[in-house]
Amino acid sequence: MPFEAKGTGKRSHTKIRATGCCARVNAPVKLRRGGGAGFHLVVKAKGTHNHALSPHTWYNYASNRRIQDEELREEVAVMSRAGAKPKGILAYLRAKTGKRTVLRDVHNMIQDAKKRFDSGLTDGDRALKVLDEFYEGAPGNTAEFVLASGNGVVRVITFQSARMRRLFAAFPEVVLVDSTHNTNSNRYKLFSFAIHGVFGRGQYVQHALVITEEKPNLAIAVATFNKNNPAWTKIRVVMTDKALHEKDVLADAWPKARQLLCKWHVETWLKKQCSRSGGVGKLETKQLKVIMKGLVNAESQQEYDDLKAAFLSTVGDDADNLLYKSFMTHWDTTTEEWVMFKRGGVPHLKNNTNNRLESKWGRIKEVVDGNFTIDQLISMLITLQDYAEERYLAEFHRIGTRP
Repeated sequence: MPFEAKGTGKRSHTKIRATGCCARVNAPVKLRRGGGAGFHLVVKAKGTHNHALSPHTWYNYASNRRIQDEELREEVAVMSRAGAKPKGILAYLRAKTGKRTVLRDVHNMIQDAKKRFDSGLTDGDRALKVLDEFYEGAPGNTAEFVLASGNGVVRVITFQSARMRRLFAAFPEVVLVDSTHNTNSNRYKLFSFAIHGVFGRGQYVQHALVITEEKPNLAIAVATFNKNNPAWTKIRVVMTDKALHEKDVLADAWPKARQLLCKWHVETWLKKQCSRSGGVGKLETKQLKVIMKGLVNAESQQEYDDLKAAFLSTVGDDADNLLYKSFMTHWDTTTEEWVMFKRGGVPHLKNNTNNRLESKWGRIKEVVDGNFTIDQLISMLITLQDYAEERYLAEFHRIGTRP
């Protein structure tokens, strides 16, 4: 389950450099003579320093800048598990203690806390422990994982809170689906479902972690969702990007749902293809990008046909042009998924992009990054979901704000 780097060897880092200084300071602690209470410190020095001495050097010694207070170290562990960034923790420690603690000291404290929390367990064992606690936390919570038959590696992890299930049952018509990366050191992809809530904002209704974005893994995540949510038969619109394997899985799982492509993803992709495979000059490439945007936003069949004719003219009336040929094969045959005027009678609730889902991922990645282990990621996702559900309920029951 853990990611294994392919590189070999280890880069050496020199934290301490020899100076050749011959000065020595001895400071033994001795009991008072005559049996009196207390002790005294005897300092003996010999030799001379071959470098400058200053208060700055003294305050930045590791023993003077490190945090030894156990209560403070425990606070650091709690803040780290709650998603606080090391720089924020550093600012707090400096204000609290007045010491010149550096970022490396904070990282060391966080690693020490992780070692105590890990208790010698593997990433998989800790993830299983987190999922068990989540499952037992409230009636209706679900958490499942699927192992590969050969090596026992976890292929898919899914989890859904009871409130997620109730929210989907209330608003099943439009589902936003997409995956993202760089959320954990184990290189699992985060594959999430969201719906359009009563306040017009996206709300997660399932999280899944897949080892790869292959069709069998995505199919398991969707099948688990269907099993735990009987209201899946009421899904009418699914918003996705252009990933063909993802689209195929969703088409098989939700046959009655109309698939729409994210407008932003389509525009971005088509514009990139103008530069990659247009085979024309810079001026024509700019014209092609304008045409592509117009095709996506066409308001009638006539406007679409006119722009398509302009497209062919811009590539020199060459029907075998790589860009034009690819467009006619893959895009012109699926206009109902991405051309605006074809969406007129679709109950998409003004969802023409996956921006609601992308925005929520942006907030997650403010506290999650690629250094998180799989158990830390799951724990953080559960925590953030708890916060989101509490905010939703507070807004829903607030007097004067309910729609």
